Amino acid sequence: MEYFGIDTSTKAIHVVWLDSNGLPIHFYSCGSAKKNQDERFYELARSFDGLVFSKDDFGAVEKPLFVQSAPATIGLAQVVGAVKLSLFNKHIEFSPVGNTTWKKIVVGKGNVKKEQIKQFTIEKFKMQENLVQDFYDACCISYWAYIFRNSIGYAKENNAIK
Repeated sequence: MEYFGIDTSTKAIHVVWLDSNGLPIHFYSCGSAKKNQDERFYELARSFDGLVFSKDDFGAVEKPLFVQSAPATIGLAQVVGAVKLSLFNKHIEFSPVGNTTWKKIVVGKGNVKKEQIKQFTIEKFKMQENLVQDFYDACCISYWAYIFRNSIGYAKENNAIK
């Protein structure tokens, strides 16, 4: 079994997979430089939908959050929705997770700064220091999925989306 974490924005989707021991093994990103938000959305959705997952994979998708403006918030929610629908249609099991939840469980503090997330992933997972921040976030989200899937709470509640 592999575990994935997905970090989204209105311009890119980043995915990191961990192996069964919780170590990073695959990195994927798709992005769009289109100026029009709708065109950007369709390009991101198509790119992500072409990504191949194993039926044994389990992962987490970061829930959308409120950003600078209503259009940006709506755009982010659309991208997250497209990612979730793609996974659902492929019968890939995943769980949505809020950013403060994965940060608290993985890094130890719900309002941890981006630089601390980067430093954590470099130390724990030996990740390169020159990656975009979204890969560090996606790695932590995948580690949250690893922890969640292997927890007693998962076995009891099994509240992931199938």
